[in-house]
Amino acid sequence: MIKRIKIIGSFIFCFIIFISFFSLSLSAQNLGVMDFRSIKSNGENQVKMINIALPLIDENIEKVNVRLNNEFFIESNGGKIDSESLSIITTKKEYLLKNKNIEIPIRDNLINHNNELKTLLQIAILINPEDPPGSYQNELIISQKNAKGEFVEIEIPVEFKVEPWIKMFINTDFYEISQTDFDNNNLESIIPGQIEIRSNCPWKLFVNGDQSEIISKGKLNLIGNSDEEIIEINQEELKITEEKILFASANLRKNDHNKRLIIFFKMDIEEFQKVKAGRYKFPVYFQLEIFNGNF
Repeated sequence: MIKRIKIIGSFIFCFIIFISFFSLSLSAQNLGVMDFRSIKSNGENQVKMINIALPLIDENIEKVNVRLNNEFFIESNGGKIDSESLSIITTKKEYLLKNKNIEIPIRDNLINHNNELKTLLQIAILINPEDPPGSYQNELIISQKNAKGEFVEIEIPVEFKVEPWIKMFINTDFYEISQTDFDNNNLESIIPGQIEIRSNCPWKLFVNGDQSEIISKGKLNLIGNSDEEIIEINQEELKITEEKILFASANLRKNDHNKRLIIFFKMDIEEFQKVKAGRYKFPVYFQLEIFNGNF
């Protein structure tokens, strides 16, 4: 199901932007490529807009028919985004596009552009956090009826690129290490560490530490994770070093994009009796990187 953001109220503002900056010469036969360029969700819905001044083949025309050529926006690697992500906005209504004709009244959107009567249409694309990365294409088809009653079609290629994104949240309570395990000769963190990751692409998680006596004796231990089918743990017991080491990775499946994935762990100080008494910081760094992110 497509979630949409109401953007009707922005039409007048976008109209001013269009008149000021849109100088492309348009004809009834060729409107060029409608390229929304790069769109990055960063975990939130994103809307991007393009305005077109559509030339009319008959000044008395009341409405145009609009549809998309395909049911989905298609990506070269097989990714799909529903056609209803694209909409046309007039002064009175927003129309979600499909691969079947939708009638759109145009008389309220008429403008005189370069001494030619045209209708101003605002085209909006909605990208959701779960949309997979890639370059997508479809064709917008607009048809008008001429004075002879014949339908004339204009086909406009629609293109956009969804960028990969990753987000990570880490609780800091695990830095307090004061619970003694005399059987293993270790000091352990009282509260388990928790790393929450959301993304629309595969990722790798690395860990490393600063050069210090504490880090030289530090160890990270996996407790568990929220989805073993997605998250792959490289090492369940990891010795902390200055060099970054792969801890975990995820290769997302079709319905895993934007899914909340959690890794639980604890920190240990080995042979803590050999560490001088005092208050120490435990400088551990987690780095999340896009894996195979050639989009």
